[in-house]
Amino acid sequence: MAVPRSNFIKYLEKLKVCPTILPQPLSSLSYSDMKSIASISCILLLAAVESVSAGCSNVPILGYNKDAARRDVVRACLGWDCGNQGAFQHYYYPGQPKHACVNYGGDNRVVFMVQNLNANAGFDLADQDCIYRLFQMVDCISGGTQDVAGWRFE
Repeated sequence: MAVPRSNFIKYLEKLKVCPTILPQPLSSLSYSDMKSIASISCILLLAAVESVSAGCSNVPILGYNKDAARRDVVRACLGWDCGNQGAFQHYYYPGQPKHACVNYGGDNRVVFMVQNLNANAGFDLADQDCIYRLFQMVDCISGGTQDVAGWRFE
């Protein structure tokens, strides 16, 4: 379930993150790119039929700041400073997890994690889906875990 591109651009402008790093419209893609996207979309649509399991942790995180965490999710999913790759961008090998650890001062830190749960195939997670799912985890004041459509978000 992708979130509309215009909503992300508005949010990125509010955070003062470079919106030019968002994927270009489909009209700028080549025919082979569109075929690949269509194939992956069909696979992901079939995978979306899987059940969703989610839960918030009940142990509070000291020094937790939801706005700062959201900013860090955007940077990890989209990149930052108009060109630097985010920790969760690009291809995931079968079963591969990717992590982003953010220090919020002192001993306070948050570790975000995204994992491809498919043991047989690798995929590229859409940036907008990455943000949408991790924002759901950020909304849990103590973090949480969500398995959906072959991906795990923490």
